[in-house]
Amino acid sequence: FTLSPTGANAITGTGFGTLTLDGISFNVTTGAALSLTTGTLTTSNMGSLAASGGTHAILLNGVAGALTTTGGALSGGTTATVSIIGGSVDLTHPGNITQAGNLPLLSVSGGHTGDLVLNGTLNATSGTGLQFDNADGTYAFAGSVTMTGADVGIDVVNGSGGTVTFSGTAKSITNSGTGAGVAVAASTSALSFTNGGLAITTGAGAGFSASGGPTIVVTGSNNTI
Repeated sequence: FTLSPTGANAITGTGFGTLTLDGISFNVTTGAALSLTTGTLTTSNMGSLAASGGTHAILLNGVAGALTTTGGALSGGTTATVSIIGGSVDLTHPGNITQAGNLPLLSVSGGHTGDLVLNGTLNATSGTGLQFDNADGTYAFAGSVTMTGADVGIDVVNGSGGTVTFSGTAKSITNSGTGAGVAVAASTSALSFTNGGLAITTGAGAGFSASGGPTIVVTGSNNTI
């Protein structure tokens, strides 16, 4: 069955123990699909997960377990479109994710140690792009990335030690402000851009800025900074 509230979150929980989603799809308007804090999440036979216009589309704070969907469009509200704070939850979502506000498209923070596999397109027309703050998991992105705005970019900061890989053939970052297109600071993360097609354009900032001992790999053809 499909949960499709309007103007409310589909599922909200704090200290919820173990939540099992079996055979459920989400189609949420002006609300989050999931807003969960402290617990364990499991899924079985999940369908698509779509949400728009809420505080966030997905918030997983201090959550363990795994969430696997078949797709669905996620768009931003008044915080990051997708926010993962701490915990060890794994998230696999092949749907497209967008952000048009002055906010992150994706925020991973708080020492998160799980795996994120986001294989849809990532599109930000404003905001701060992809934020990894003390993110220690494995993060894989196979779709195209298009981000444009005065502060957009990929930031890996504050002791992040995870692995971040962009393997799509089109990865475009246009930052018209003073910040870097890709910034790694005080972090030992491994950051990789494979299969070419990386295009970074900045105004007053650097294309790449790195400190703290990260490993950065860029391979393939048609890469420009």
